Amino acid sequence: MDFTYSEIKTSLVKFLTKVEKYKAINSKVTDGLVFLIHKNHEYGMIVISEHDFDLKANSEAMTISKKAKINDRHKIKMLKIIINNETPEVVKFADEVKVVTNQKNVKEILLEFFPNIGLVEFTKSKNGTVVEPIVEDEKANQETLSKFVAALKTNRVTTSWAILFLFVVTPIVLSLIAIFTASSSEAVELNQYSKTVTLIFGGTTYSLTILGGQWWRIFTYGLAPHSSNIILIMLFIFFIGSTIFLTTKITETRMGSYRMIAAFVPAYILTGFLASTTLPATITGGMLPILSIICGMLLMNTSGDRTITAKFSKLKSVWPLVLIIIFSFVMGDAQDFLVNGVAIVLGSAFSGLVKPKDKYNWTHGVMVAIIVGIFVTSLVFLLVDSYIPAMDMRVAITLKYYANHNIFGGIDGNNAISQRIGWRSILYYDAKNIIQIGRKPF
Repeated sequence: MDFTYSEIKTSLVKFLTKVEKYKAINSKVTDGLVFLIHKNHEYGMIVISEHDFDLKANSEAMTISKKAKINDRHKIKMLKIIINNETPEVVKFADEVKVVTNQKNVKEILLEFFPNIGLVEFTKSKNGTVVEPIVEDEKANQETLSKFVAALKTNRVTTSWAILFLFVVTPIVLSLIAIFTASSSEAVELNQYSKTVTLIFGGTTYSLTILGGQWWRIFTYGLAPHSSNIILIMLFIFFIGSTIFLTTKITETRMGSYRMIAAFVPAYILTGFLASTTLPATITGGMLPILSIICGMLLMNTSGDRTITAKFSKLKSVWPLVLIIIFSFVMGDAQDFLVNGVAIVLGSAFSGLVKPKDKYNWTHGVMVAIIVGIFVTSLVFLLVDSYIPAMDMRVAITLKYYANHNIFGGIDGNNAISQRIGWRSILYYDAKNIIQIGRKPF
């Protein structure tokens, strides 16, 4: 079967971009001319043309060849593929190889340069129309990226501002409230027992949320501060808070406000439900689970997308992942890392489910299975016979703080919560009328 130049070119470009990972750029000067560049390949630039020409005398070719250089001193080799009816030949120079071939010999003659060339399949165009391969248009890409970045700088991304206020500003305000309202003895306890301030202001843990009946913590854990230490607060504002805002704006710009909300809310609730039911010694709350959910949403949204904005977004998702790993271990433990990992997975799964229906495929079944699996696991832990964990001083200090500030019914109300958990610990007034933590006698 005879193939035209356009049909052969289309198949070769598809092979070189999909298999050999070259980046294709259409010539803006000559019709049918394609440049392909790869910084890490032996041949940094490939040119596919129907007619021979001097590459070094072609200003467009020389400009594009610079994109294949790793640095200014890098010298690239160029492979020029000429497809016509002339006698096939291979001419090698110091930094350039010229291959002249026809449709019958193209695979055979290119085998020397590409061992996988046998994967190329030439196909006839339908109705005389050649489907051109997707190639990079540098100018169009730059314009698209500029518009995307400009959209990030606007204040129209309302959901991002709402998340900033709820999950960044609110924890900061609550941290300051803890610092300025705590008594000297309370301040010592808050600093001595890490994450107690998280629990006081809405964080979740098995003892209080499940056994103590404070189910509302599943919805408020993201509002809780991570620390009452001013240095840690500043670190979280600088690193985590700013990263949440940027990542959220990128995610919202790509997904849209409604889809983003539809994915974020159930991922947030299910993360809190899992952490509350399955990890009895862990206090979950603060900005890290929020960043994890949003990062997961962005990763799923950009998955399989090769557009310039998707590449930009993927690059921006690396830093949040690094922060999640570092802060999970430095300021938490392995269980915190587990919670944040689940948050990434749930963010990804729910983000995949809210994609347009025309993009649905078998992977959505996998996402549903993941969500159902996590929910069922949490439900099993919830429905099995309740076990009473050892008394957690962080929980006891939380109840003491509530009693001191007459929250949840003062000392009697918080003693009732402790009894509901199943602990023998009680709050009582000492001789100086100061609330202390003690134990009921047998």
